[in-house]
Amino acid sequence: MTNMTAIPYTSRHSRASSPPLSVSSPSTLGPQTQRLNIVTRLAVEGNAKKAENVPIKMYMKLALPIDSIVPGSAIPLFKGLSQENVKILESEVHPLDPSSVPYNFSSTASPLLHNAARALNLPARSHHSYLTLFDQRPNVSTRLVSSPSISSDADVPSLDEKYTGHILVSGYQVSFVLPSELPPLSKLGGRSDSGGDYTPLPTKLRGRRNSVSEKSVLLFMAGISMVVPYLTHPQRAPWLLSIPTPRCLSNTLKLRIFPPESTAASSFQSLSSGEGDSDSPSWDMTADPHVTRMANSRRSAYHYQHFADDESSDSASAPGFSDGFGIQGTFPSTERIRVRWATPVRNFEGGTREGRRRVGVVDIRGEMLCTILGRGRDRIRGEEGVLVHLDYKGTCQGIWYPGVATLLGMDVGLEARGCDVSWAPGRENLFDMPTLTVSSNLPTSAALNGHTPSRQSSISSTSSLLRAPLPPQNVPEYSFESAPTTPGSETGLSSVFYTTTDNDTREPTRASSLDQPAPDVPLPSLPITLHLNINDFLPPNKNTFTFSLKGTVLVTPRVPPSPAPREDSPHTSDADDESRGLLISLPRFRVLAADSEKIETTACNNTDAPAEVLDVYQSSDPRARKTEVARGARSRVSSHGGRVALRPLPLPRGLTSSPLATRRDDAETPSRSTNRSRTPDARRISSSSALRESLHTALKPIRDGPLMIPYVNATVTPISSGGAEVPRSYAVCVRLPAPADVDGDWLDFGLGHVSSSQSMEKGQGGGSGPVRVQIVSASLDDVPVRFETTAVAKTDPSASSALVFEQMSGKEWGTWVRVRTGASSGGLVEVTYIVKERSEAVKGKGKERAKDGSDLDIILPAFSIPVGRLQVDIETPSGFEIASLRSNLAYEQTSGGQPKLRHFGLEEFFYSQTRVHIVPRRPSLGTPPWLSASSSILRAAAFMAPAFFSAVLLVLLLSMHNDLGRLRTSLDRCGASGPSWAGAAPSVTVTATVVSYSYSTSTSATPDSTPLAPAEEGPASSTPTSVTMIDITSPSSDTRDRDRGRPPSGDTSAHGEHNALLPVQGLPFPWPIRFELPFTREVAIEAVNHGLGVAWEFLRRLYHYPLDPP
Repeated sequence: MTNMTAIPYTSRHSRASSPPLSVSSPSTLGPQTQRLNIVTRLAVEGNAKKAENVPIKMYMKLALPIDSIVPGSAIPLFKGLSQENVKILESEVHPLDPSSVPYNFSSTASPLLHNAARALNLPARSHHSYLTLFDQRPNVSTRLVSSPSISSDADVPSLDEKYTGHILVSGYQVSFVLPSELPPLSKLGGRSDSGGDYTPLPTKLRGRRNSVSEKSVLLFMAGISMVVPYLTHPQRAPWLLSIPTPRCLSNTLKLRIFPPESTAASSFQSLSSGEGDSDSPSWDMTADPHVTRMANSRRSAYHYQHFADDESSDSASAPGFSDGFGIQGTFPSTERIRVRWATPVRNFEGGTREGRRRVGVVDIRGEMLCTILGRGRDRIRGEEGVLVHLDYKGTCQGIWYPGVATLLGMDVGLEARGCDVSWAPGRENLFDMPTLTVSSNLPTSAALNGHTPSRQSSISSTSSLLRAPLPPQNVPEYSFESAPTTPGSETGLSSVFYTTTDNDTREPTRASSLDQPAPDVPLPSLPITLHLNINDFLPPNKNTFTFSLKGTVLVTPRVPPSPAPREDSPHTSDADDESRGLLISLPRFRVLAADSEKIETTACNNTDAPAEVLDVYQSSDPRARKTEVARGARSRVSSHGGRVALRPLPLPRGLTSSPLATRRDDAETPSRSTNRSRTPDARRISSSSALRESLHTALKPIRDGPLMIPYVNATVTPISSGGAEVPRSYAVCVRLPAPADVDGDWLDFGLGHVSSSQSMEKGQGGGSGPVRVQIVSASLDDVPVRFETTAVAKTDPSASSALVFEQMSGKEWGTWVRVRTGASSGGLVEVTYIVKERSEAVKGKGKERAKDGSDLDIILPAFSIPVGRLQVDIETPSGFEIASLRSNLAYEQTSGGQPKLRHFGLEEFFYSQTRVHIVPRRPSLGTPPWLSASSSILRAAAFMAPAFFSAVLLVLLLSMHNDLGRLRTSLDRCGASGPSWAGAAPSVTVTATVVSYSYSTSTSATPDSTPLAPAEEGPASSTPTSVTMIDITSPSSDTRDRDRGRPPSGDTSAHGEHNALLPVQGLPFPWPIRFELPFTREVAIEAVNHGLGVAWEFLRRLYHYPLDPP
């Protein structure tokens, strides 16, 4: 609520105007605040004009007990300026003597005080000034005072606020600020003489005991001028005026209203509602609380009009008004008085059923949940139908009624197209309406007495003083703070009539309940009347009315189903199954007087018999597609309604004696007729889909153990994303069997992580952001199914959580996943999701992060039911290895370099904590660092280099071995004489003469030849040439024999070789094959160097590509 700033006043005539509503600065009362009821008489007057705000004058008589007040303090009078949007224009206060006679004041200067004295029926004002009580004389001559006939009214001075006090507006509340100076107590019981001097009362009079009103009480009268706007106006509401008032026992109201328009429309309404004297326009008027007229002048025409129990007209013509339109009388104590007037509303037959007229609603939003319970039979007609539990919640906005009645009704009916609705056998024959609320938290009432409270008529009403509750005798000061609401106004809402007594402890039941005979029980399709009080829906609050209805009914199709096919028919189909089922329309609650209505209808399958199949049609169109709803599942239909079909599940041959058929027969409702068999004949041939479903159902084991998940297998695969060198994300594939016989058709589990304070290693752990989980797929028996994800918001830590996962989800970020499994218990569920790295994990040290590795917090599901075994397999990516692994799982083993974790007997909401540190794999020792290059060509060259060098070394060794072999063979064969050497030629002496010319020739001779002359002779050189003589003498036989017995010593030839002149081909080899390599060691080395040079140049160009090598 917006507070208002207190406005200081300089005189009694200053205007206490309310500031605009945009002022938002809060303030408190300047003076001290006291809680007292000081208003003893109240008069409200006004003149209402059409299409304008209504000026209201409020006059009050104030009584201040001297012993209970503090000078200068503020006493609240009334509040409610914000709700009615009231503005205070002017206020004045003037003192009264102990006899309620106003002290002298100027009527010309203070017309508001003049009207206040008239409206409060005060005596004529005194000619004495209030200042005489303070031993002060007014600023007028004694002659003028002693001669009232000639005294001037304009010469009376105004009193200062310190003697009179003033009216203060603050915080949308009107208060009276007490005067700061009060007269002496000794002078309050005296009187003033003609000269203005104070004269004590005679002794005889002072000896008399004073009455209650004369005991040390200061009296004031106050007048307030205000402007009150209309809260409502036609067309969909009456003229409504709400005036805030202080609590008081004596209250009068005089309100003049404008005459009605004399138009054809108003004349038609008058003709339709009145039966006499209806040619002249009139008003229907009412006040809340009721205004008791001072005299009854109602014309005879009003005795024939139709009114609701609280709508008796107070109005249209009243004494004291020149034009005859207004309201005047007394009313009881209240915080505000509401006055309504409107053109008489046309009366429809039955429109005032239960003494209440019907309201209209602008907009309705409803939510209808129809739960199918199975089959049932009508106990009267014996027809078979479908048991449906209805749960309706409606929200109404814009409730309106053009008349002046306040206690109204709203009709709600149950609609089922083409079907009959009756009460379900064995259940209560009423709708449960536990809650009817208004959004503004106004006090509500869920039950009323058996008789509708009606307001007493104006003729039989008593004085307003007797209407208000009086305080006990032992209470010195009466307070209205806890006064109950007057009987004429009904606060709150009620749905139906209730009949309860003091000795009856039964639940309140409607008039159509089980205690009445069966023939007298009304059908549930009859409208239900909700009782409303229109005062709870007044603007500007724009309240929204919400109500709920619950109950169980039997819906029977009006058109009976076609006869079932003969049991001996050899051929049947799915159409035959539908003909044996029950097709009904979904019932809906509807507000009968709604301008626009939208209802969201949902069908839920909660049948007890597992052999029943529920088909839901999305609309009422016969050609609409149907959806088979599993047990415990829901399906939404269109806003225009839908249909459902309940049919038996067909069984294949040979399965009629199976446990399924036995369970289906045992699951029949006791209320059903036993003469009709619900089990199809064994010879029926069902469709392929029904055959698979029935076989799966028949072969499925029945769970007779605890509700749990037998096993959960999870495979974790680290992956690299965004070009990262090390894996920063990972994928998890979870496989588990669907739980059997659960309440719903959803499998729920949570995904979350712990914070740094809860992590296994200090300084590590989850960040402050949410877990980025992306569900890739969810399947049931290799068939994709629906899944939902919900992010759990981060909240403050709470120490009052009992579950581990609830503690985690309450403190950290998490994701809640729901996978729809339906009624297929035991099926294999497979869920694959990817956990991406958080945003803060990407920020790091660049290449150093690749060297340090990656920390992955493995997030595994946490289930709400126990798990027998949890198996986690972590795959190692190529080129990496797991440096460390920390987990709270019990068992760990390694197989093929991949860790495997196991844990058994997991409790509900068990949260696993597993951290993996992945680093690049270290290269082996002896391998050159450049071999780990990323290029494929370099890696291929690195693998081929050892083979190439090995081949070169092999070639070099072979050539060297060949050369050494040739030398060894030549020395061994040529060093020793053989038998062929015995017949050698005799020794020959050769003498060679060499002459040097411009060109020279050498001549050799055999042992048997003589020296030959050169072929051509030329001019000889002038330079002498040396001549060398070589004498070769063969040894004699004796010498050879002598040398044969000793080893050779020294060189025996000029070249230091033995038999060096013999060719190798002439040596006698023992093997016939002659193998000889065509190159020597130098040639091989040269070839190798050339090849290495070419390879080096190629590698240089490849390394510097695309640039040229330096």
